[in-house]
Amino acid sequence: MLAESLRVAHEAGALRSQDLKRVTVDTTVQPKAITFPTDAKLLHAAIKGLNRLARKHGMGGGDQGETLATIRMRLRRWGRTEGRA
Repeated sequence: MLAESLRVAHEAGALRSQDLKRVTVDTTVQPKAITFPTDAKLLHAAIKGLNRLARKHGMGGGDQGETLATIRMRLRRWGRTEGRA
């Protein structure tokens, strides 16, 4: 794209040949492959981390059909038993 822009400018007479000996390009305007954290991405990362911790402590049954209520009950039960230890 840069080469084509310079070629067109040269043909139109806006650039001289000696102007093309050295070209400085500002790369800050070039698109970058940077993604910013969104609420959904942060939530997904938190869920993955919690799943990893649950499996580590023997709570991750891996049942995809588990409801949030079931998970809450297991967490409460687990918290009560951990408090006694």
